[in-house]
This record gives sequence, C-alpha cells and structure tokens, in this order.
Amino acid sequence: MKQILKYCTAILLLFVAVGAYGQTTNVSIDSKTYYQHGYNSTGGPNLPQEARDSVTVGSVIKYFVLPSSEANPLFNVANPTDFTNVTSVFNWGFRRSGGAALGSITPSTPTNQPIISITWGNSYGAVDTIRVVENPANGCPGSETKIPVEIIAKPSITFRQVGSPLDYKKDTCVTQAQVTATITYNFPVAITSAVKPDAKVWVNYTVTKDGVAAPTLNGTNVALTMSSTTLGTFPIAFNAYGKYEVTITQITDRISRKSSVLVNGDIATGTGQSALFTFSIIKPVETGPIYRLPNNF
Repeated sequence: MKQILKYCTAILLLFVAVGAYGQTTNVSIDSKTYYQHGYNSTGGPNLPQEARDSVTVGSVIKYFVLPSSEANPLFNVANPTDFTNVTSVFNWGFRRSGGAALGSITPSTPTNQPIISITWGNSYGAVDTIRVVENPANGCPGSETKIPVEIIAKPSITFRQVGSPLDYKKDTCVTQAQVTATITYNFPVAITSAVKPDAKVWVNYTVTKDGVAAPTLNGTNVALTMSSTTLGTFPIAFNAYGKYEVTITQITDRISRKSSVLVNGDIATGTGQSALFTFSIIKPVETGPIYRLPNNF
C-alpha cells in the first residue's frame, strides 16, 4: 500500500509540474520575481518583448533554469529553490563570438542547483550569450538553452548649470509668510540612462543646512521622470531660512535596480557638471527710515 501511495504521489507531482510548465512565466527567488526570458516583465500590452537581457556594468544577477519534469519528477515547481529532489546536473557557460566571456559564474563548476549568479564585467556595449545544458541522471544530455545579454552603461545624473558663472547655486529671497507656508524648489538635473525617455529613474540625495546635516530633508528612491531631452527636476520643500547644500548620492534606473547588488549610478563632475547644489533662502531686509537734517525755522 505504501508503495502504491508513493507511486501515485510521484505521478501527481509530475502532472502538477507539467501543468505548471505550460503556465509559469516567472518564479519567486530571494523575494524577487524572475521572469522567463521573452516575456514582458512589466506586463504592459504595448511594450515589446525583450529580445535580449540588459545588465549594467559590474552588476551581479541571478539566473534560473527550470529543471525538466521528466528527469526530476519529484521537483516541486511551486517551491523552485528547493533542489532536494533535483537529480540532474546543469552545465552553465557563455557563447560569445570573437572574445572572452564578459562575466564570471558563481559557482564556477556544474551543480545540481539550477541557479547561478553572474558578475558582469565593464565591457560597455558588448553582447554575450548565457547557455545551459541539463544533464539528467540517465546520461542523456538535454538541448541547449540560451539567452543573449547586453552590458550597458550605468545611469548618470548631474545638476544642470544655473546662471553665470557656473556656480550651481541659486539664492532666493522670500518673505516670512512664504517660508512659514513652506516653499518648494525644483532642482534641475541632467540625466543619461539606457531606458527610454519619459521613463522613471530613482534618485538619492542628502541635504545640509548651514553646514549641519538635515536628514529630514534627505531623499531616498525619489522617483524622477525624464523628459525627451533627458532633463528633469526633483522638488524639496523648505520652511526655514538658511544656506542649503544638496548632494546627489545615487541614481538607478529600471535596469540597474534589477541587479542582486544595487548598482550605484555615476554622479558627473567637471566642467559644466556638479553633484553639489548650493541653495540659500534669504530673508529680505526691511529698508530703514530716511533721516534728514531738520528744517530750522
């Protein structure tokens, strides 16, 4: 009886896995959702399917291959990171024409766990191909599965120049009533990103007031929509007079944010560029009374 139950359980799991294979386009790993290549991860009906994977330079990204239900009938697709019942060995590698592989695989040797991490190099603009072959316990290797991967530059951001000379500051005189009600200043920035225009990037920045850190004004993962000219602004609300310094510390886009290790964006500096914006809110002075010599009658 026990043997019959064991056999029936195996058959049931096989049917569940096969049925799921026809429906599953993503799996959950490490609290992230991994999408089957060729499917729209954003789910938008008007967005094209990705022909290749895009990664930012230096990123570390995981890749997962679904084990064959025939070779691993007891593998539970509902729990894709439990490889206890996976008996196949998976051989991962690269197929780049005309050069060395653009990434390194961890672990570097075949493993029965069909998930790997790849650390991508700094060959901006280059294309490689990830390939994997499942080798079941019966010794008959499976067909090769592969996806192309393009390494792209990290996003960058800089404050746009304001006024002349290029001192990246804009002092503003406001009344007490305006400060009391809070004023919002839109800081101008220039952005470069591999994502299309009119898409969002995320910005982190820190603020000091009169040389002292003002953490309540800091921004983390502030969504910023790029315009078609790659220019944008992010607002900060102020309610006190003083000298403020706003420093951009990070920018990420939809591509760099998918990495297992968050990729810091490039903060541009140099001629016509700055990561620091100096901004003073000044209280206007009240013009004093006019004094004159008295008339002497």
